[in-house]
Amino acid sequence: MELSFAIIGIIVLFLILKIFKVSIKLIFKFILNSIVGVLILAVANALGANIEVTVLNAFIVGILGIPGVILLLLIK
Repeated sequence: MELSFAIIGIIVLFLILKIFKVSIKLIFKFILNSIVGVLILAVANALGANIEVTVLNAFIVGILGIPGVILLLLIK
């Protein structure tokens, strides 16, 4: 279920960027940030961080990348 929220977040981010005619290079950067961020969140959860992978968290990580993960860890 958590992974499906992350995938939905990535797809929504892609569609929003595509609607606003953002370049493909920037879209791939956001998608790469999202994938790396979700993987880091999964590792952090395996280590006991207990951060849920929600659409909002996936969106934050998609925009900010690794700093977004650090932000979520600090907030938690």
